[in-house]
Amino acid sequence: MFLDNNRRRQFRQQLENAFTSTTLDLFLQDWLDKKLESIVPSGKEFPMECHLVILWAEREGRLLAFLQAIDVHHENPTFRKFVGELMSTPMAAIPQPGVPTRPYMVNQRPVLDRSTFWQRLVALADGVGGNRVLVVNGGVGKSYSRWPVSHICDPIRKFALLACVDANAGKVVNVDGARLAGLIATRLWGSSSLSIEDGLAQPHRVTKDLTSVIVQRLAALQERTCLIIDELDLVNLDDTAIELLRRLCQAVDGNECPQVWLFLFGLDPKRLGPRVAPFLSVDQVQRPSRQDIEDYLVWFAGTVGKPLLPGALEQAVDTLDAVLLAAPDHSNWDTFHQMLAQKCSGIAQGTVP
Repeated sequence: MFLDNNRRRQFRQQLENAFTSTTLDLFLQDWLDKKLESIVPSGKEFPMECHLVILWAEREGRLLAFLQAIDVHHENPTFRKFVGELMSTPMAAIPQPGVPTRPYMVNQRPVLDRSTFWQRLVALADGVGGNRVLVVNGGVGKSYSRWPVSHICDPIRKFALLACVDANAGKVVNVDGARLAGLIATRLWGSSSLSIEDGLAQPHRVTKDLTSVIVQRLAALQERTCLIIDELDLVNLDDTAIELLRRLCQAVDGNECPQVWLFLFGLDPKRLGPRVAPFLSVDQVQRPSRQDIEDYLVWFAGTVGKPLLPGALEQAVDTLDAVLLAAPDHSNWDTFHQMLAQKCSGIAQGTVP
């Protein structure tokens, strides 16, 4: 269970009023078998101790147990009433092992603008079948899209294999279906040879045969695999390459390849034609709202034990929000991320007023 920022703030205030540092430590030991010193670094003020205890309970899946212990064992009826109301309020569910939740950081980079991506990736983790093709147009956040996929496919999660294919590998500019099929085969199976006979046949016939072999092999995969075909906006795709991509989309979406999740980065889905383009989900970078930025800064400050005073928080949010255009381009995103990194560094060092 996870609390939103407002309820987390209210709960922290209630903890401050209901406990001292000593009594909170004893309560945690009695009912959660946990010492305060194992959760909170030494030298923290009591309000920060309360805040970090809440974050620990959320992170470790102990929040409900903590609330239930208070509801049953704490002597203050007003506090127990608050906790009872808190437990009856819908909260975000505890994620099951191996199921990704949307973190604030991926590969040490802040993720404030990939909500569509996370919804789709979590749906995959939940075993949702069908609708497993996602296109990211060039110019709408493509360069930020590999981070979430690489995060969810981290080997320690034992969730899915990650297979990335760069369409412009070898700096080849003109790419046909045979070239694309060879790149996929090399990445997944270690060889570009697909045992196609009649290599002198017409290109469209060759591509059709190659595509059939690729789909058969993808269908036979035993492990869940996220297949990324990237840099599609940096090459000239001929008709045979588009035909191969069209067939892959149909095969994955039609569940012919039940273990495959297909990402096409840099492709305009309209190129795939009226029979395919309508069912493709097009992910587009979203400009974070002021609340997104504030949530991130509050979270980050909590992780480093340096809570921001309301005035400093508002000033930081104002500064960052003003940097972003209504429709940020790549350069604008870079500027925003650099300034956000500076703000976070200042928070960690205690130099942000």
